[in-house]
Amino acid sequence: MKLNSLINIFLRGLTIGSRFLLTFIIAQYISIEELGTYSLVNTSIILGVILVGFDFYMFANRVILKDKKNLNEILFNQFLFYIFIYFIILISMLFIHALLHWDLKILILFTVLLFIEHLSQELYRLFIIFGRPLTANFLLFSRSGMWGIIAIIFLVFLENARNIEFVLYCWLIGSSLSLFLSFYLFSRIYRDFQILKLSSLNFDLIKKGIKASIPFFISTIFLKIIEFFDRFIINYFLGKEQLGIYTFFYNISNILPVFVFTSVGMFLYPKAVEYFANGKIKEYQTLIKRMYKLSILSMVSLAIFATIAMKVSLIIIKDSKLVDSEPLFYLMLIQMVFIIFAQLSHYELYAQNKERKILFTTVISSVVSIFGNIILIPTIGINGATISGILSFALLFGIRKKYSKLEY
Repeated sequence: MKLNSLINIFLRGLTIGSRFLLTFIIAQYISIEELGTYSLVNTSIILGVILVGFDFYMFANRVILKDKKNLNEILFNQFLFYIFIYFIILISMLFIHALLHWDLKILILFTVLLFIEHLSQELYRLFIIFGRPLTANFLLFSRSGMWGIIAIIFLVFLENARNIEFVLYCWLIGSSLSLFLSFYLFSRIYRDFQILKLSSLNFDLIKKGIKASIPFFISTIFLKIIEFFDRFIINYFLGKEQLGIYTFFYNISNILPVFVFTSVGMFLYPKAVEYFANGKIKEYQTLIKRMYKLSILSMVSLAIFATIAMKVSLIIIKDSKLVDSEPLFYLMLIQMVFIIFAQLSHYELYAQNKERKILFTTVISSVVSIFGNIILIPTIGINGATISGILSFALLFGIRKKYSKLEY
C-alpha cells in the first residue's frame, strides 16, 4: 500500500478514534442520557448540512471531473447558490425564534455551526475530486477529530466542563479553525489551476445544477431517513438513555463503512466515473470488481478490531446497561456490511448516470426503514432499529446491484 494511503487511513483513524473516545468520555463522565442528547444534536447538524447543500456538489463535481476548463465559473456560481441558501436559513431561524420562542443563544450556535460544517464539507469534497485525499483527510481530522481530543482533556480534568454545551462550543471553535485552514489551502490549489479571477453570475448554470441535483437531493434525504430516522424514534418511544446506548455501539461499529470509504472508495470511485464517462468499460468493470474485493477484505479486519475495541470499552466503563445491550453491537456489524455494499452499488449507478435508479431504490428502502422502525422499536426495543436497518440496506443493495448491470 502506498505511503499516502497509509497516512490517509491513519488520519481517518485518528478522527474516528477521537470521536469514539469522546462518546466514551461523555458516557463515563457525564451520562448515557446526555450522550443521547449529543447524538440528537449531531444528527440534526448532519441533516441540516444536507438541506443547506441541496446536493449541488453532485452536479458540480461531475462537471469538474469531466472538464476542468470552466472550473472557476462552476465553483463561483456553486458558492453563490450556497450564499442564497444561507440567507433563507437565517430568515427561517428568525421566524422560528419569533414564533416558537426557542432559546436564541442555542439557535445562533446551531446555525453558525451548521454553516461552518457545510462549507468545510464542500471544501473537503473539492480536495477529493482534485486528487488530494491526504489534504482532505487532514482537514477532516482538524474539523472532526482535533477538537474532540481537546474536549476530552477538559472533560477528564475539569469538572465544570462536564456538560454538552461545553462540548458544542469546542466543536464550534474546532470547526471554525479548520474552515480558515481549508480556505488557506484551497487558495493555493486555486493558484495551481490558475483560476484566481472571479467569474460572473450564471443563472443558467445554477438552474441546470439545481435541476440535475434534485434527484440526488431527494435520494440523499431518503437515504438519511434510513440512517438516522431510528434515532428520533428511539428517543420518542424509549428515551435518551436508550438512545445513548444505541449511539455508543453505533459509533464503534461505524468504523467499518468510514474506513472502507477512506481506504477504498475515496481513491477508486472518481476513477470509475472517469472510466465510464470516457467509454473505458472493461477498465471500469475491472475497477468495480477490485473495489468490492478490497472492501470485503477491509471489512473482515475492521470487524475484528471493532469487536476488540467494544469489549475493552465495556470493561473500562463498567455500565451494566451497556453490558446487557452487547448483542446489539453484533447486529450493527451486519448492518454496516450492508451499508458498505449499498454504497458500493451507489458508486456504480452514479458512474453510469443512473440518477433515477438511485432515487427509486432509496425511496423504496426508506419506506421499509420508516415502517420497520415504527413497528419494531416499540415492540422489541433498540434491537428493532438495527434489524430495520439491516432489512433496509440489504434491500437497497440488492435492487441497486440489479440496476447496475450493464446491458450490451
